[in-house]
Amino acid sequence: MILKALHYRTGEPVEIEVEAGRIARIASAEAEPAERDALPYAAPGLVDLQINGFAGHDFNRSPIPPELPGTVARELRREGVTAFYPTVVTNGPAAIGSQVAAIAEACERDTDAASCIAGIHLEGPFISPEDGARGAHALRFVRAPDWELFCKWQEAAGGRIAILTLSPEWEGERRVHPPLHG
Repeated sequence: MILKALHYRTGEPVEIEVEAGRIARIASAEAEPAERDALPYAAPGLVDLQINGFAGHDFNRSPIPPELPGTVARELRREGVTAFYPTVVTNGPAAIGSQVAAIAEACERDTDAASCIAGIHLEGPFISPEDGARGAHALRFVRAPDWELFCKWQEAAGGRIAILTLSPEWEGERRVHPPLHG
């Protein structure tokens, strides 16, 4: 299949050859002014590093419905987002474990979730306990970094936690740990 579009950076017409669902070739193309005005733009997909939810769907509710990650992936694709990091925020240990496990399970079952979810962003609970810096996160769930607890969550997430928001303020927490992905 060959698609015609305007290159996002140059605004020039291009032909995009697609084979087996993948871009095989991009080449310059000719287009009359009237045709050019009707052509869509072609651009790389957007990547969102923090998606707490989208279009009424929330990654921080418990339990996360099994279809939610795939539904969000499909809705974000329509907006040009081709990769994203569902973000789980500060909460109790069991809730965080349940949420990251639900996202991982969805990636195993739903090809749209698997292809769009680049990793999980864990935003807390290892954040600042100070008012202001903590933002809207519930103070009762904020805690000092805990490597063993993080490893439990990483196991529940199937190794998918890729971004961790961590406050540098905790005393004695400057030691180096093994890499997140072994």
